Amino acid sequence: MVQTYTASCMCILLNRWPGVMSWMKFLLLYGAKTSLDDVGFSIVTVCTKALATILTEAENDPLKLEIVSMTCTVDIVLLLLCQVNPKTKRYYDIPPTSSSICAIVELARIFLNSQEGWDAMHLRLRTVDSRTRQAAIRFFIVRIEQMVSQADGTNFIAVVKSYLCLVEAVVPILIDDGIWQAFHKEGFIVKYTSALCLLTEKAHASDFADPAFWTHISAASNVLVKAFIIKLSPNPGAYLPKMIEGGILKCLYLCLPHVNRGDIPLPSGSIWQALVFLQPFMYLSQAYVAAALRRDLVMWSGRAKRTDGDAEAICSAIDTALNWDYLVYVTRQKVKVSMCSNLKHPVERGGHEVDEYYHSLKTCTGCHAVTYCSQDCQKEDWESLHSKECSVLAMEYRVQKYNKSWSSIRTKRDQVRMLEANMNLSVGPLPEGRRKVWEKFLQWRTHSAEASTPSTGTSSAATRRQPPKFRHAGSSEARRELWEKHLQWKALRYPHPPSISPPSTATRRQPPKFRPGSFLTVFDYLNIGYRTINRTYSLDRYCNENTTIFEGGSPWMPRIRECISLMEENRDEILLVEGRFRFDAERTMFTTLVMRYNPDGQEQHKYSVVSSFTRTG
Repeated sequence: MVQTYTASCMCILLNRWPGVMSWMKFLLLYGAKTSLDDVGFSIVTVCTKALATILTEAENDPLKLEIVSMTCTVDIVLLLLCQVNPKTKRYYDIPPTSSSICAIVELARIFLNSQEGWDAMHLRLRTVDSRTRQAAIRFFIVRIEQMVSQADGTNFIAVVKSYLCLVEAVVPILIDDGIWQAFHKEGFIVKYTSALCLLTEKAHASDFADPAFWTHISAASNVLVKAFIIKLSPNPGAYLPKMIEGGILKCLYLCLPHVNRGDIPLPSGSIWQALVFLQPFMYLSQAYVAAALRRDLVMWSGRAKRTDGDAEAICSAIDTALNWDYLVYVTRQKVKVSMCSNLKHPVERGGHEVDEYYHSLKTCTGCHAVTYCSQDCQKEDWESLHSKECSVLAMEYRVQKYNKSWSSIRTKRDQVRMLEANMNLSVGPLPEGRRKVWEKFLQWRTHSAEASTPSTGTSSAATRRQPPKFRHAGSSEARRELWEKHLQWKALRYPHPPSISPPSTATRRQPPKFRPGSFLTVFDYLNIGYRTINRTYSLDRYCNENTTIFEGGSPWMPRIRECISLMEENRDEILLVEGRFRFDAERTMFTTLVMRYNPDGQEQHKYSVVSSFTRTG
């Protein structure tokens, strides 16, 4: 009876809903103008609770979903978010208790929790004019800043819960690239991060040790890094320095003593996940500059050690990355590194100054994927290689430029400088390295041959593999009947079975063979560990384990093969280096370097970059 009565009431309400929303809008506008005590606050409170009651669990009720999808409902939700107390000039905050979420923020989360609510909000923000959209987006940002500015020891938990709730509500609407750019105009990454860092600093200064507070700080940090930067941003490397500028490293550092990796985190995650996602991007020079300006280097180097081995490894990786950045961007700042993509770049031209690389480089205006130090190098590379790859790379550039995911020259320069420093500081003389790789390759080839060769010796009856035994099917008539049924089933299942024959030896694609001693050094920046070489492969083994790179229609293949030929013709002077860097949650950047070894060069300066190029995969 109650369910029937509720359904009939909802039908009546649904038919009158636009009028109800007009009346509620009138009340809210009146409350924003009146000077009577507590009238505006009472109106906002009643309207918020009424809407929350109606919209709760809307995904399970078709009538509620129809109310959620109405444009007038979206307008009232946005109007409630922007309600300001006329006396204090601050947004209204309606926490029932000192540890509860603001009711207005909770309403926004309830509304965006359903697909229909997200669709309605997304459509509304995309169809209004730009000034109205920016004003609505500003509500989601300024409200957080004001909540944190009013936080004190009495409401820390309520504020951090409201912060996490509002940030999670914003995540779905940021999927749209246009709305992401509108949020970016308001500087939302820096502002959200700064607000969380300020709240953390206040709690740390007050010696606030409530586990619930720090668990929510941990979860909010993970949402900022994982959702905003890694999954939603079109180019994480371009936005991460903004988050470090806002203080994400300090926020994580202050949270470390209060959380344990073994604790059960909130569904939003924890700071350990944030650190794992953050670490691969710490090689960027802008990230290092932002951390250095905030003095995060000193803070992380003096942190307390963790008893948990995995937790300590993640923290140590951040510290190591910052220290390694100091070596590359400060200690080796004067080292000239070539950014020319011409494989025949003259030795006497050397590299480029750090401060002048952008003005001295000439970028291909068609694909923007290769750079040159001069017109001579550009013309020489065009005739030999780039004319074959430019048109395909230009299409990739236009797509990535459209969705704002194009990697800048600064990022590529950072990758080249990081690899150059790694080679000079971590790798010994070239002849010794070549000898070690050759010995490992012989061991690998011997092991592979033994594994693939069948044993010719006699084995005992216990160890000899016995042929499989099957259950007897009965008489010959029963077996024949069973076989005929199988053939009938097969004819129905596969009416026209394709004729498949194994390819002949002549037509089977054979993996390429390389000269003995040809190898590739790989640095992996995707995982923990900055100064360690991920692996040094002989090219035969590398090709055997990465067959997809040497097959297919990659536009970079002619250049890769030319790099290999150049190394094989100058084995005592030229070597190949590959760096693997994180681009986003799904893609990886592979930076390939052709390097020259000078045995007579200064210590830690024996390897120099000849040519480089970057591909995304």
